[in-house]
Amino acid sequence: MVPTRAGKMNRRVVLQSPNQIERFDSFGQPVADWITIGTYWAQIVPLRGLELQNARQIKARAEVKIIMRYPGVNIGPEWRAVYGSRVFGLVDVQNIEAANRRVECIAYEWQQALGVGFLAAKSRV
Repeated sequence: MVPTRAGKMNRRVVLQSPNQIERFDSFGQPVADWITIGTYWAQIVPLRGLELQNARQIKARAEVKIIMRYPGVNIGPEWRAVYGSRVFGLVDVQNIEAANRRVECIAYEWQQALGVGFLAAKSRV
C-alpha cells in the first residue's frame, strides 16, 4: 500500500453533492443546488488540457486528478469539488485498495474562453 503523504495535500477542497430536493425558478426550470459535505486537504494534479470550438465559442477543458484522504462518506461521480473559484466536476472516483484511506478522483474543469469573432478581430489590429 502506498502511504498518503500529507505534505503534498496542500489545497483546501470543498466537496459538494447535488441536492436531492428539486427547486424551480420563476420560469419553471430546475435550479442546480449543491450541499457542502465538507472541506478537505487534497492534492490537485493536472493531467491534460483540451480546447474545443462550438458555435463560434472556444471552451477549454482541463482534466485533473484530485487525491485526498477518505472523507468518511462515499463520493459519487455526480459530485463536484470546489477549489477557490475553480469548480471541478467529478467523473471517476476510486477508493484506493477499498481500504477507506485514500480517494483518487478524475475531474474536469470547463473554462469559457473568448469568442472566435473576438480573436479574429483582435488579430487584424
